[in-house]
Amino acid sequence: MIKTVFFDLYHTLICFDPPREDNLSAILGRDGHVLPPERLRRVLVAADEFYNRETARLPLSGRDRAGVISFWKDYYAVALEKVGVAPAPELLDHIIAGMSVVKYGLALFGDVLPALEALAARRIPLGVISNINSDIAPLLDSMGVLSFFSLCLTSKEAGAIKPDPAIFRLGAERMGVAPEDALYVGDQWEADVLGARGAGMQALLIDRGCCFTDVPAVDRLSSLEELSGRI
Repeated sequence: MIKTVFFDLYHTLICFDPPREDNLSAILGRDGHVLPPERLRRVLVAADEFYNRETARLPLSGRDRAGVISFWKDYYAVALEKVGVAPAPELLDHIIAGMSVVKYGLALFGDVLPALEALAARRIPLGVISNINSDIAPLLDSMGVLSFFSLCLTSKEAGAIKPDPAIFRLGAERMGVAPEDALYVGDQWEADVLGARGAGMQALLIDRGCCFTDVPAVDRLSSLEELSGRI
Protein backbone atom coordinates (compact mmCIF):
# COMPACT_ATOMS: atom_id res chain seq x y z
CA MET A 1 0.00 0.00 0.00
CA ILE A 2 1.37 3.41 -0.99
CA LYS A 3 1.47 5.69 2.05
CA THR A 4 3.45 8.56 0.57
CA VAL A 5 4.55 9.83 -2.85
CA PHE A 6 7.86 11.53 -3.59
CA PHE A 7 8.69 13.55 -6.70
CA ASP A 8 11.82 14.63 -8.48
CA LEU A 9 11.94 18.39 -9.12
CA TYR A 10 13.41 19.46 -12.49
CA HIS A 11 11.71 18.02 -15.58
CA THR A 12 9.20 16.26 -13.32
CA LEU A 13 7.43 19.13 -11.55
CA ILE A 14 9.03 22.17 -13.18
CA CYS A 15 10.44 22.94 -16.60
CA PHE A 16 12.55 25.64 -18.20
CA ASP A 17 10.79 28.51 -19.93
CA PRO A 18 11.56 28.86 -22.82
CA PRO A 19 12.14 25.13 -23.41
CA ARG A 20 15.78 24.13 -23.87
CA GLU A 21 15.01 22.29 -27.10
CA ASP A 22 13.66 25.46 -28.73
CA ASN A 23 16.90 27.32 -28.10
CA LEU A 24 19.07 24.40 -29.13
CA SER A 25 17.09 24.03 -32.36
CA ALA A 26 17.64 27.72 -33.18
CA ILE A 27 21.39 27.53 -32.45
CA LEU A 28 21.83 24.41 -34.58
CA GLY A 29 19.80 26.00 -37.38
CA ARG A 30 22.24 28.89 -37.55
CA ASP A 31 24.99 26.31 -38.10
CA GLY A 32 23.07 24.62 -40.92
CA HIS A 33 21.55 21.74 -38.93
CA VAL A 34 17.77 21.86 -39.22
CA LEU A 35 16.35 19.82 -36.35
CA PRO A 36 12.86 20.36 -34.89
CA PRO A 37 12.55 20.97 -31.14
CA GLU A 38 10.45 17.81 -30.74
CA ARG A 39 13.34 15.66 -31.91
CA LEU A 40 15.82 17.49 -29.70
CA ARG A 41 13.58 17.09 -26.65
CA ARG A 42 14.13 13.34 -26.84
CA VAL A 43 17.90 13.50 -27.18
CA LEU A 44 18.19 15.97 -24.32
CA VAL A 45 16.65 13.27 -22.13
CA ALA A 46 19.61 11.04 -23.03
CA ALA A 47 21.98 13.91 -22.30
CA ASP A 48 20.28 14.41 -18.93
CA GLU A 49 20.99 10.77 -18.09
CA PHE A 50 24.65 11.55 -18.80
CA TYR A 51 24.37 14.65 -16.58
CA ASN A 52 22.98 12.70 -13.63
CA ARG A 53 25.47 9.88 -13.99
CA GLU A 54 28.51 12.16 -14.22
CA THR A 55 27.50 14.67 -11.55
CA ALA A 56 26.81 11.78 -9.17
CA ARG A 57 30.45 10.81 -9.74
CA LEU A 58 31.79 14.39 -9.48
CA PRO A 59 29.44 17.37 -8.92
CA LEU A 60 29.97 20.46 -11.06
CA SER A 61 30.82 22.35 -7.89
CA GLY A 62 33.88 20.12 -7.55
CA ARG A 63 35.23 20.98 -11.02
CA ASP A 64 37.29 23.97 -12.09
CA ARG A 65 36.14 26.26 -14.91
CA ALA A 66 37.89 24.20 -17.59
CA GLY A 67 36.33 21.06 -16.17
CA VAL A 68 32.84 22.56 -16.23
CA ILE A 69 33.25 23.66 -19.86
CA SER A 70 34.55 20.21 -20.79
CA PHE A 71 31.57 18.64 -19.03
CA TRP A 72 29.05 20.70 -21.03
CA LYS A 73 30.84 19.87 -24.27
CA ASP A 74 30.50 16.19 -23.45
CA TYR A 75 26.85 16.74 -22.50
CA TYR A 76 25.93 18.33 -25.83
CA ALA A 77 28.08 15.80 -27.70
CA VAL A 78 25.81 13.08 -26.31
CA ALA A 79 22.77 14.91 -27.68
CA LEU A 80 24.35 15.57 -31.09
CA GLU A 81 25.45 11.98 -31.55
CA LYS A 82 21.87 10.82 -30.88
CA VAL A 83 20.64 12.88 -33.86
CA GLY A 84 23.54 11.96 -36.14
CA VAL A 85 25.34 15.30 -36.00
CA ALA A 86 29.12 15.18 -35.58
CA PRO A 87 30.08 17.00 -32.34
CA ALA A 88 32.71 19.18 -33.98
CA PRO A 89 34.60 21.43 -31.51
CA GLU A 90 33.46 24.63 -33.25
CA LEU A 91 29.82 23.53 -33.16
CA LEU A 92 30.06 22.64 -29.47
CA ASP A 93 31.55 26.09 -28.78
CA HIS A 94 28.63 27.72 -30.59
CA ILE A 95 26.08 25.67 -28.61
CA ILE A 96 27.64 26.44 -25.23
CA ALA A 97 27.93 30.13 -26.05
CA GLY A 98 24.37 30.29 -27.36
CA MET A 99 22.76 28.33 -24.53
CA SER A 100 24.64 30.27 -21.84
CA VAL A 101 23.15 33.65 -22.81
CA VAL A 102 19.52 32.54 -22.78
CA LYS A 103 17.55 33.92 -19.84
CA TYR A 104 15.60 30.94 -18.57
CA GLY A 105 12.58 31.15 -16.35
CA LEU A 106 10.86 28.26 -14.64
CA ALA A 107 7.29 27.02 -14.85
CA LEU A 108 5.15 24.16 -13.63
CA PHE A 109 4.20 21.51 -16.14
CA GLY A 110 0.49 21.72 -16.89
CA ASP A 111 -0.28 18.36 -15.31
CA VAL A 112 1.33 19.15 -11.94
CA LEU A 113 -1.41 21.04 -10.11
CA PRO A 114 -4.22 18.62 -11.08
CA ALA A 115 -2.06 15.69 -9.95
CA LEU A 116 -1.10 17.27 -6.63
CA GLU A 117 -4.69 18.27 -5.93
CA ALA A 118 -5.94 14.75 -6.64
CA LEU A 119 -3.38 13.22 -4.27
CA ALA A 120 -4.01 15.85 -1.59
CA ALA A 121 -7.75 15.13 -1.78
CA ARG A 122 -6.89 11.54 -0.85
CA ARG A 123 -4.69 12.82 2.01
CA ILE A 124 -1.59 11.12 0.67
CA PRO A 125 1.52 12.83 2.12
CA LEU A 126 3.82 14.21 -0.57
CA GLY A 127 7.51 15.03 -0.71
CA VAL A 128 10.26 16.16 -3.08
CA ILE A 129 13.70 14.53 -3.28
CA SER A 130 16.07 16.42 -5.57
CA ASN A 131 19.74 16.49 -6.58
CA ILE A 132 20.03 20.20 -5.80
CA ASN A 133 22.71 21.97 -3.77
CA SER A 134 20.38 24.60 -2.31
CA ASP A 135 17.09 24.92 -0.47
CA ILE A 136 14.22 24.24 -2.91
CA ALA A 137 11.42 25.42 -0.62
CA PRO A 138 11.55 29.05 -1.87
CA LEU A 139 11.30 27.86 -5.49
CA LEU A 140 8.31 25.63 -4.75
CA ASP A 141 6.74 28.49 -2.81
CA SER A 142 7.18 30.85 -5.76
CA MET A 143 5.43 28.24 -7.93
CA GLY A 144 2.52 28.11 -5.51
CA VAL A 145 2.91 24.42 -4.61
CA LEU A 146 5.01 24.36 -1.43
CA SER A 147 1.94 23.75 0.74
CA PHE A 148 1.39 20.38 -0.93
CA PHE A 149 4.69 18.98 0.36
CA SER A 150 5.50 17.73 3.84
CA LEU A 151 9.18 17.23 2.97
CA CYS A 152 11.68 18.88 0.62
CA LEU A 153 14.95 16.94 0.71
CA THR A 154 18.02 17.93 -1.31
CA SER A 155 21.24 16.10 -2.03
CA LYS A 156 23.11 18.81 -0.13
CA GLU A 157 21.09 18.12 3.00
CA ALA A 158 21.19 14.34 2.58
CA GLY A 159 24.89 14.14 1.77
CA ALA A 160 24.04 11.76 -1.06
CA ILE A 161 23.19 12.16 -4.73
CA LYS A 162 20.63 10.13 -6.67
CA PRO A 163 20.82 7.28 -7.60
CA ASP A 164 22.50 6.62 -4.23
CA PRO A 165 19.82 4.74 -2.23
CA ALA A 166 20.78 6.72 0.89
CA ILE A 167 18.93 9.86 -0.21
CA PHE A 168 15.74 7.91 -0.87
CA ARG A 169 15.96 6.03 2.42
CA LEU A 170 16.45 9.28 4.31
CA GLY A 171 13.37 10.71 2.62
CA ALA A 172 11.30 7.71 3.70
CA GLU A 173 12.68 7.89 7.23
CA ARG A 174 11.82 11.57 7.58
CA MET A 175 8.31 10.94 6.30
CA GLY A 176 7.91 8.12 8.79
CA VAL A 177 7.26 5.37 6.25
CA ALA A 178 9.04 2.21 5.22
CA PRO A 179 10.66 2.53 1.76
CA GLU A 180 8.41 -0.19 0.36
CA ASP A 181 5.36 1.93 1.28
CA ALA A 182 6.63 4.90 -0.75
CA LEU A 183 6.38 5.69 -4.45
CA TYR A 184 8.92 7.86 -6.26
CA VAL A 185 8.17 9.63 -9.55
CA GLY A 186 10.93 11.11 -11.71
CA ASP A 187 11.95 11.72 -15.30
CA GLN A 188 15.23 9.77 -15.30
CA TRP A 189 15.34 5.99 -15.51
CA GLU A 190 18.71 5.48 -13.83
CA ALA A 191 18.81 8.29 -11.27
CA ASP A 192 15.14 8.25 -10.32
CA VAL A 193 13.52 4.90 -11.03
CA LEU A 194 16.46 2.56 -10.49
CA GLY A 195 17.77 4.68 -7.63
CA ALA A 196 14.45 4.61 -5.77
CA ARG A 197 13.98 0.91 -6.42
CA GLY A 198 17.47 0.27 -5.12
CA ALA A 199 16.33 1.81 -1.84
CA GLY A 200 13.29 -0.46 -1.73
CA MET A 201 10.76 2.09 -2.98
CA GLN A 202 8.29 1.63 -5.76
CA ALA A 203 8.95 3.96 -8.69
CA LEU A 204 7.43 5.26 -11.90
CA LEU A 205 8.97 7.19 -14.80
CA ILE A 206 7.25 10.36 -16.00
CA ASP A 207 7.74 10.25 -19.77
CA ARG A 208 5.67 13.08 -21.26
CA GLY A 209 7.45 12.96 -24.61
CA CYS A 210 7.40 9.17 -25.03
CA CYS A 211 11.20 9.17 -25.05
CA PHE A 212 11.64 5.90 -23.18
CA THR A 213 9.91 3.55 -25.61
CA ASP A 214 12.07 0.66 -24.37
CA VAL A 215 10.59 0.98 -20.87
CA PRO A 216 7.43 -1.11 -20.31
CA ALA A 217 4.21 0.90 -20.16
CA VAL A 218 3.55 -0.40 -16.66
CA ASP A 219 6.63 1.52 -15.47
CA ARG A 220 5.77 4.81 -17.17
CA LEU A 221 3.35 7.73 -16.91
CA SER A 222 2.66 9.95 -19.90
CA SER A 223 1.10 12.55 -17.57
CA LEU A 224 1.14 13.09 -13.81
CA GLU A 225 -2.64 13.17 -13.99
CA GLU A 226 -2.47 9.38 -14.44
CA LEU A 227 -0.75 8.99 -11.09
CA SER A 228 -3.75 8.92 -8.76
CA GLY A 229 -5.27 6.11 -10.77
CA ARG A 230 -2.07 4.05 -10.48
CA ILE A 231 -2.01 4.09 -6.68
